[in-house]
Amino acid sequence: MSARSCCWRWSCPHTSYLKDQSPFVTFFSGIGVPYAGDIIQVVILTAALSSLNAGLYATGRTLRSMAVAGEAPRVAAGLNKHQVPVGGIIITSALGLLGVVLNALVEKDAFEIVMNLAGIGIAGTWGAILVTHLAFLRRVQEGKEVRPAYRMPWAPWSNYAALAFFTIVVVSNVTNPAGRWTLVLFAIVAVMMVAGWYAVRGRIRGDLLDEVLADEVGKAASAPSHEA
Repeated sequence: MSARSCCWRWSCPHTSYLKDQSPFVTFFSGIGVPYAGDIIQVVILTAALSSLNAGLYATGRTLRSMAVAGEAPRVAAGLNKHQVPVGGIIITSALGLLGVVLNALVEKDAFEIVMNLAGIGIAGTWGAILVTHLAFLRRVQEGKEVRPAYRMPWAPWSNYAALAFFTIVVVSNVTNPAGRWTLVLFAIVAVMMVAGWYAVRGRIRGDLLDEVLADEVGKAASAPSHEA
Protein backbone atom coordinates (compact mmCIF):
# COMPACT_ATOMS: atom_id res chain seq x y z
CA MET A 1 0.00 0.00 0.00
CA SER A 2 1.42 3.40 -1.01
CA ALA A 3 1.90 6.31 1.38
CA ARG A 4 -0.68 8.30 -0.59
CA SER A 5 -3.25 5.52 -0.23
CA CYS A 6 -2.54 5.24 3.51
CA CYS A 7 -2.94 9.00 3.93
CA TRP A 8 -6.25 8.91 2.07
CA ARG A 9 -7.67 6.01 4.06
CA TRP A 10 -6.45 7.11 7.47
CA SER A 11 -7.47 10.74 7.13
CA CYS A 12 -10.77 10.22 5.32
CA PRO A 13 -12.66 6.95 5.85
CA HIS A 14 -15.55 6.32 3.49
CA THR A 15 -18.02 7.54 6.12
CA SER A 16 -16.48 11.02 5.91
CA TYR A 17 -17.74 11.75 2.41
CA LEU A 18 -21.00 13.65 2.04
CA LYS A 19 -23.39 13.87 -0.85
CA ASP A 20 -23.47 17.66 -0.77
CA GLN A 21 -19.70 18.23 -0.51
CA SER A 22 -16.92 17.76 -3.03
CA PRO A 23 -14.67 14.79 -2.17
CA PHE A 24 -11.66 17.01 -2.88
CA VAL A 25 -12.79 19.47 -0.24
CA THR A 26 -13.42 16.61 2.21
CA PHE A 27 -9.98 15.14 1.65
CA PHE A 28 -7.91 18.31 1.85
CA SER A 29 -9.87 19.54 4.85
CA GLY A 30 -9.37 16.17 6.50
CA ILE A 31 -5.57 16.11 6.22
CA GLY A 32 -5.31 19.35 8.18
CA VAL A 33 -3.93 21.71 5.53
CA PRO A 34 -5.01 25.26 6.53
CA TYR A 35 -7.70 26.70 4.24
CA ALA A 36 -7.20 23.80 1.81
CA GLY A 37 -10.93 23.18 1.59
CA ASP A 38 -11.63 26.83 0.72
CA ILE A 39 -8.84 26.90 -1.87
CA ILE A 40 -10.17 23.74 -3.54
CA GLN A 41 -13.66 25.24 -3.58
CA VAL A 42 -12.31 28.28 -5.46
CA VAL A 43 -10.48 25.99 -7.91
CA ILE A 44 -13.64 23.93 -8.52
CA LEU A 45 -15.82 27.00 -8.99
CA THR A 46 -13.28 28.50 -11.41
CA ALA A 47 -13.24 25.27 -13.40
CA ALA A 48 -17.05 25.20 -13.44
CA LEU A 49 -17.24 28.80 -14.69
CA SER A 50 -14.62 28.04 -17.35
CA SER A 51 -16.65 25.03 -18.49
CA LEU A 52 -19.80 27.16 -18.56
CA ASN A 53 -18.07 29.79 -20.68
CA ALA A 54 -16.85 27.17 -23.15
CA GLY A 55 -20.31 25.62 -23.26
CA LEU A 56 -21.94 28.97 -23.99
CA TYR A 57 -19.53 29.59 -26.86
CA ALA A 58 -19.84 26.11 -28.38
CA THR A 59 -23.62 25.93 -28.00
CA GLY A 60 -24.10 29.45 -29.34
CA ARG A 61 -22.09 28.60 -32.47
CA THR A 62 -23.93 25.29 -32.89
CA LEU A 63 -27.31 27.01 -32.58
CA ARG A 64 -26.26 29.56 -35.18
CA SER A 65 -25.25 26.82 -37.61
CA MET A 66 -28.58 25.08 -37.05
CA ALA A 67 -30.49 28.36 -37.46
CA VAL A 68 -28.74 29.10 -40.76
CA ALA A 69 -29.73 25.66 -42.01
CA GLY A 70 -33.32 26.16 -40.82
CA GLU A 71 -33.14 23.78 -37.85
CA ALA A 72 -33.29 26.36 -35.03
CA PRO A 73 -35.06 29.70 -34.35
CA ARG A 74 -33.99 32.40 -36.79
CA VAL A 75 -32.97 34.71 -33.96
CA ALA A 76 -30.06 32.35 -33.23
CA ALA A 77 -28.55 33.05 -36.66
CA GLY A 78 -27.71 36.66 -35.88
CA LEU A 79 -24.20 37.96 -35.24
CA ASN A 80 -23.21 41.23 -33.60
CA LYS A 81 -20.52 43.56 -34.96
CA HIS A 82 -17.85 41.39 -33.32
CA GLN A 83 -19.17 38.29 -35.12
CA VAL A 84 -20.44 36.80 -31.85
CA PRO A 85 -23.64 34.68 -32.09
CA VAL A 86 -25.56 36.77 -29.55
CA GLY A 87 -28.92 35.13 -30.27
CA GLY A 88 -27.61 31.62 -29.68
CA ILE A 89 -25.83 32.66 -26.50
CA ILE A 90 -28.96 34.36 -25.12
CA ILE A 91 -31.04 31.23 -25.81
CA THR A 92 -28.42 29.04 -24.17
CA SER A 93 -28.21 31.32 -21.14
CA ALA A 94 -32.00 31.37 -20.77
CA LEU A 95 -32.13 27.58 -20.82
CA GLY A 96 -29.29 27.49 -18.30
CA LEU A 97 -31.46 29.47 -15.89
CA LEU A 98 -33.78 26.46 -15.76
CA GLY A 99 -31.10 24.92 -13.59
CA VAL A 100 -31.83 27.58 -10.98
CA VAL A 101 -35.49 26.60 -11.03
CA LEU A 102 -34.57 22.93 -10.74
CA ASN A 103 -32.31 23.68 -7.79
CA ALA A 104 -35.18 25.50 -6.07
CA LEU A 105 -37.57 22.57 -6.58
CA VAL A 106 -35.28 19.65 -5.74
CA GLU A 107 -32.25 21.19 -4.07
CA LYS A 108 -30.69 17.95 -2.82
CA ASP A 109 -31.00 16.09 -6.12
CA ALA A 110 -30.51 18.91 -8.65
CA PHE A 111 -26.85 18.18 -9.42
CA GLU A 112 -27.48 14.45 -9.79
CA ILE A 113 -30.45 15.08 -12.08
CA VAL A 114 -28.40 17.36 -14.34
CA MET A 115 -25.56 14.83 -14.50
CA ASN A 116 -28.02 12.04 -15.28
CA LEU A 117 -29.54 14.13 -18.07
CA ALA A 118 -26.06 14.69 -19.51
CA GLY A 119 -25.44 10.95 -19.40
CA ILE A 120 -28.73 10.22 -21.14
CA GLY A 121 -27.86 12.84 -23.75
CA ILE A 122 -24.55 11.10 -24.44
CA ALA A 123 -26.27 7.71 -24.61
CA GLY A 124 -28.89 9.16 -26.96
CA THR A 125 -26.24 10.63 -29.25
CA TRP A 126 -24.37 7.37 -29.56
CA GLY A 127 -27.66 5.50 -29.88
CA ALA A 128 -28.59 7.69 -32.85
CA ILE A 129 -25.19 7.00 -34.44
CA LEU A 130 -25.67 3.24 -33.98
CA VAL A 131 -29.19 3.31 -35.43
CA THR A 132 -27.96 5.39 -38.38
CA HIS A 133 -25.20 2.84 -38.97
CA LEU A 134 -27.78 0.04 -38.96
CA ALA A 135 -29.76 1.93 -41.60
CA PHE A 136 -26.55 2.33 -43.61
CA LEU A 137 -25.87 -1.42 -43.41
CA ARG A 138 -29.39 -2.09 -44.65
CA ARG A 139 -28.76 0.14 -47.67
CA VAL A 140 -25.49 -1.70 -48.29
CA GLN A 141 -27.37 -4.99 -48.40
CA GLU A 142 -29.81 -3.45 -50.86
CA GLY A 143 -26.94 -2.36 -53.09
CA LYS A 144 -27.61 1.36 -52.60
CA GLU A 145 -24.37 2.11 -50.71
CA VAL A 146 -20.81 0.79 -50.73
CA ARG A 147 -19.33 -0.27 -47.42
CA PRO A 148 -15.86 1.25 -46.81
CA ALA A 149 -12.77 -0.79 -45.97
CA TYR A 150 -12.72 0.54 -42.40
CA ARG A 151 -15.67 -1.17 -40.75
CA MET A 152 -17.25 -1.45 -37.34
CA PRO A 153 -16.18 -4.80 -35.84
CA TRP A 154 -18.89 -7.46 -35.55
CA ALA A 155 -21.62 -5.21 -36.94
CA PRO A 156 -24.59 -5.37 -36.80
CA TRP A 157 -24.45 -7.47 -33.63
CA SER A 158 -22.13 -5.01 -31.91
CA ASN A 159 -24.70 -2.29 -32.70
CA TYR A 160 -27.43 -4.27 -30.96
CA ALA A 161 -25.20 -4.99 -27.96
CA ALA A 162 -24.29 -1.33 -27.55
CA LEU A 163 -27.93 -0.24 -27.89
CA ALA A 164 -28.95 -2.78 -25.25
CA PHE A 165 -26.25 -1.45 -22.92
CA PHE A 166 -27.38 2.16 -23.35
CA THR A 167 -31.00 1.10 -22.75
CA ILE A 168 -30.03 -0.57 -19.47
CA VAL A 169 -28.12 2.55 -18.38
CA VAL A 170 -31.12 4.81 -19.07
CA VAL A 171 -33.72 2.48 -17.53
CA SER A 172 -31.59 2.04 -14.39
CA ASN A 173 -32.57 5.59 -13.44
CA VAL A 174 -35.89 4.27 -12.10
CA THR A 175 -34.07 2.84 -9.07
CA ASN A 176 -33.77 6.19 -7.23
CA PRO A 177 -35.84 9.39 -6.86
CA ALA A 178 -33.33 11.61 -8.68
CA GLY A 179 -33.25 9.14 -11.55
CA ARG A 180 -37.03 9.18 -11.84
CA TRP A 181 -36.98 12.99 -11.98
CA THR A 182 -34.37 12.65 -14.71
CA LEU A 183 -36.57 10.34 -16.78
CA VAL A 184 -39.53 12.72 -16.45
CA LEU A 185 -37.46 15.68 -17.62
CA PHE A 186 -35.92 13.58 -20.40
CA ALA A 187 -39.40 12.58 -21.61
CA ILE A 188 -40.40 16.27 -21.76
CA VAL A 189 -37.23 17.18 -23.67
CA ALA A 190 -37.70 14.25 -26.07
CA VAL A 191 -41.28 15.30 -26.85
CA MET A 192 -40.14 18.88 -27.46
CA MET A 193 -37.33 17.71 -29.76
CA VAL A 194 -39.66 15.50 -31.82
CA ALA A 195 -42.25 18.27 -32.06
CA GLY A 196 -39.54 20.73 -33.07
CA TRP A 197 -38.28 18.39 -35.78
CA TYR A 198 -41.73 18.06 -37.33
CA ALA A 199 -42.14 21.84 -37.15
CA VAL A 200 -38.93 22.66 -39.06
CA ARG A 201 -38.19 19.64 -41.25
CA GLY A 202 -39.87 21.22 -44.26
CA ARG A 203 -37.51 24.24 -44.32
CA ILE A 204 -34.16 22.60 -43.56
CA ARG A 205 -31.47 23.41 -46.15
CA GLY A 206 -27.96 22.31 -45.33
CA ASP A 207 -26.60 24.05 -48.44
CA LEU A 208 -27.46 27.44 -46.90
CA LEU A 209 -24.89 26.81 -44.18
CA ASP A 210 -22.20 26.15 -46.79
CA GLU A 211 -23.03 29.43 -48.54
CA VAL A 212 -22.92 31.46 -45.32
CA LEU A 213 -19.64 29.90 -44.22
CA ALA A 214 -18.07 30.57 -47.62
CA ASP A 215 -19.27 34.19 -47.45
CA GLU A 216 -17.81 34.64 -43.96
CA VAL A 217 -14.49 33.14 -44.98
CA GLY A 218 -14.38 35.50 -47.95
CA LYS A 219 -15.10 38.53 -45.73
CA ALA A 220 -12.39 37.48 -43.28
CA ALA A 221 -9.86 37.08 -46.09
CA SER A 222 -10.68 40.48 -47.58
CA ALA A 223 -10.69 42.34 -44.26
CA PRO A 224 -7.73 44.75 -43.84
CA SER A 225 -4.97 43.55 -41.55
CA HIS A 226 -4.21 45.54 -38.38
CA GLU A 227 -0.79 44.03 -37.86
CA ALA A 228 2.20 46.37 -37.78
